[in-house]
Amino acid sequence: MSAEQSLYDSEAKAVSSVNETGKFDVLPFHANFISIVIQNVAVHDRDGSKKEFPIEIAVMKVLDNEVVVFLGIERADFITEAMPGLAATTDSSSNTVV
Repeated sequence: MSAEQSLYDSEAKAVSSVNETGKFDVLPFHANFISIVIQNVAVHDRDGSKKEFPIEIAVMKVLDNEVVVFLGIERADFITEAMPGLAATTDSSSNTVV
């Protein structure tokens, strides 16, 4: 798998994930933001189906009504310090991709 491969590229009703403050959903026309996400990313299709992608840790960028999830990042000390619960919920040996 290449570093720029896309595993999902279509319009969605919502995208859900988990960050340091808990579970959240990104809906159409959501405010722009960037966040470290953990555990999983779920894409809720317009037809009502849901595709779940298990992850260890990733960066989610929401910009101009588009969601991009960057995988393959290394857990750094500053991430663990910023998100103390992260060490208990992830395993750095996995490289699962979305």
